[in-house]
Amino acid sequence: MISLTELEALVFNKLVESDVTHLQLLKQQHQCIQKIQIDKSPSGVFFHYDLTPEGYSLFDEDTQFGDLTLKINGIDMFAGVILFISKGRINTLEIYSFDGFWPENIESCEVKLG
Repeated sequence: MISLTELEALVFNKLVESDVTHLQLLKQQHQCIQKIQIDKSPSGVFFHYDLTPEGYSLFDEDTQFGDLTLKINGIDMFAGVILFISKGRINTLEIYSFDGFWPENIESCEVKLG
């Protein structure tokens, strides 16, 4: 079984696996996390990040992105991803089900771009 923290790491690392500079900077910010608050909803899960002061801002704007899809438990239950950036700092990672429900247990997860 995959824990929610393992799922978060799997998804975040896939989001920033490119050599693009701003994605590498987000990866460095991720290393400055002192706490992750996890909230579950019927249709997904939210990971709220609390960064140390060393987790510098990339810019002074809010933005969001996420170009991943997940196939969970080997069935056609697909999920999407959105990473929210607030004032240039990673803020929240949302993983949500396209089907409107989130499974109690995740046995397997396949992460793909697009």
